[in-house]
Parts: sequence; C-alpha cells; structure tokens
Amino acid sequence: MRTFVLVGASLCLVSGAFADPILPTQDKAGSLLKYQALVTADRRATLEAFSGKSMKADATFSNLDACTLRQTTEDNAASLRLSKAVAGCVKELGL
Repeated sequence: MRTFVLVGASLCLVSGAFADPILPTQDKAGSLLKYQALVTADRRATLEAFSGKSMKADATFSNLDACTLRQTTEDNAASLRLSKAVAGCVKELGL
C-alpha cells in the first residue's frame, strides 16, 4: 500500500512539473485557476507573456504573482480570464 501511495504522489509531482506557461492565445474562461497550478518558472513566463514586461526583477514578479494569485480567491475566479486578472493587477501595482 505504501508503494502505491508513493508512486501516486510521484506521478502527481511529475505531471505538474511538465506544465507549460499559459500564452495569451490560450487564454479562456478558467485560465486563472490553471495559472495557480503552474510551477514558479511557468508562472513567471506566463506573467511576462501577458504583461509584456520583464519579470527578471524578483520584486516585480513577486508582487504581480501575489496579486494574480489573490484573484483566484474571488467568487468569479472559475470564469475569469487570466488576461483580465493580470491587466487589473498591472494597473493596481502601477507597472
């Protein structure tokens, strides 16, 4: 039984590690919830693609990432497009 649990957990970790950044052409209702499941490097690349801004500065990425992740707690998160969330955060943060 322990082997099954370890194999299952390993598969979950591996499948998450192969997720790709979300591109603006892939944006659709619910993309915001997919964003929160991405690994950090893919979230960084996604934010660069949607904002058109470099995310090399850790403070810029951290602030925009936190704001975008905060949007996932809103009531309409399941139907929200990632582009709308990122645009609102860029405006809120003055980027």
